[in-house]
Amino acid sequence: MRHRPGHREMRNARQHVDHEDKRATLKRKTDIVWSHLAHCGVNDFFVSYREIYLLKLLTFAFFCFFVAFRVDVNAQSEIETNQTTYLEFLGNSRGIWSINYDRILIKPNSSCCLLTGRMGFGTDYRTKDSSAIINLPLELSLLLGRRNSFFETGLGWTASFGKNFLDTSSKPPRHYPPFYSGWVLRIGYRYMVYKTIVLRAAPLLLFVNDPDPKLEITFGISLGYAF
Repeated sequence: MRHRPGHREMRNARQHVDHEDKRATLKRKTDIVWSHLAHCGVNDFFVSYREIYLLKLLTFAFFCFFVAFRVDVNAQSEIETNQTTYLEFLGNSRGIWSINYDRILIKPNSSCCLLTGRMGFGTDYRTKDSSAIINLPLELSLLLGRRNSFFETGLGWTASFGKNFLDTSSKPPRHYPPFYSGWVLRIGYRYMVYKTIVLRAAPLLLFVNDPDPKLEITFGISLGYAF
């Protein structure tokens, strides 16, 4: 004799079917919403948000480094200033110019060695898609010398933020990401005029990913004010 499902079994089956229908309907609506959001450029918004978050994180980390390693200036030191603002042409930012803040972090009284930290802001222009690029150079430098003449060597890292771009004119197409970075090695010379005017010049070796890993040799010239 064939078993007929009872009332409870039929109700459970209907509830299961209704539940599956609701899940399928919710999934279709979710897919439609995300499709519209992607069409409106929300993915670009999330990329921009990540860039802003990384920018804030880098700035905060370098500020904490400045505060943690700050050494007060002693009146017996040969250099009376420990902060410098300067304009650099070419150099670490890989653009035409950058504005920078430089601070002496470690300054022994009886030594000819100084450790400085630098952070800056610069802009560049990408010709492939006529878009702007923001560059944030960070650097630690070692100064060897006395009074107003110093040999300078430093290691830096530059963060670059731009537009997400796919160059279809090249074969194969090349992808330019919205964020890339580069390492910089500097070996140069720093000279102080009248204890306040700072002149810097140095060749630089850059290792960058833009969009492929490559080595670049460039030059940086700076003019600044020490205080």
